[in-house]
Amino acid sequence: VSSAASAGAGAAMALESQPSPRAMADAQARDRHPPDPALVASSGLCVEDPSEADLETLRRQLGYTPHPLAVGARCRHGFPQAFVWDPLSRQEGGRAKRVPVDSGLFRLTCPLLVKAIDEWEAEGAVASLNQRVAAAQQAGDGTMHNHLVDANRRHAQARRALVGARVYALAESEPDRPATPPRPKRTGPPVAAVPPTRAELTELVLDSGVAGMSPAKAEVKCLHAQVADHLCRGRTNPMGALIIDEVAARGVAVNGDSVCRQQCDGACSKEAASFWYVPVKNKHKLRTRIVNRKERRKAMLGLQPQPAGAAAVAGLPPGPEDAVAV
Repeated sequence: VSSAASAGAGAAMALESQPSPRAMADAQARDRHPPDPALVASSGLCVEDPSEADLETLRRQLGYTPHPLAVGARCRHGFPQAFVWDPLSRQEGGRAKRVPVDSGLFRLTCPLLVKAIDEWEAEGAVASLNQRVAAAQQAGDGTMHNHLVDANRRHAQARRALVGARVYALAESEPDRPATPPRPKRTGPPVAAVPPTRAELTELVLDSGVAGMSPAKAEVKCLHAQVADHLCRGRTNPMGALIIDEVAARGVAVNGDSVCRQQCDGACSKEAASFWYVPVKNKHKLRTRIVNRKERRKAMLGLQPQPAGAAAVAGLPPGPEDAVAV
């Protein structure tokens, strides 16, 4: 009986270690369409294939399982601080999309950096940095403005280097698929009478800059995105470098400290860790807020009393918003 059990356990472990069909299909697609060496060089792209240990680290950092193409720079403990999100993962996962490629490309994951930048952004850092860029431009110094535009240009080159060939191959496999008409907008300019084609939208996304910005747009938009771009493009984004320097000046050990590794190290349990940060912008927080919002609406309509800790409805641990009276 014991030998049969051991054999069964070994078979189960072998199955668990095998990549999923989706992961295998994605890997095959990337092998058929390797990055363009010329675009890799011009964009400054500097990433490497993720190891199994890296995948586990990313899961611990993010709180969910991502689909990385590669990982960027590492901290002093050897853990990835950012990774390359596969912008075709949703399309190839079987979900129909208006555009076959997402604008998102690089994601900052280092919990220490994410926490520090979350706190700084909450103080108005994005507006403050944009004001610095505008003030310098008005004073005749266009250096910061040009750096942002150049980062957008090279970010787009990195996207084309990584997935451009796969995007065009996907388009060729479904040439007759029409573009989905855009939804009517409640505010802002009206939707164009003749919506752009699927091919036109694809080109717009491929050419977009950091955080999906228009190529010529000289705005910071998101500190996390600028830093992630910096860490995945060989530390060549001046705005990303400036943000890291500013964070360091606020007393943060930007390359890692003595306790931050606990969240990234699979040998350390979450219960035993003295440092564990849940990113403000991740899916866990989003799901929690959606559940809490629904429960508040039900309570306001008198449909049912609001439970203590609405996150429990979704089987999630309570978040800070559960303690806030509405």
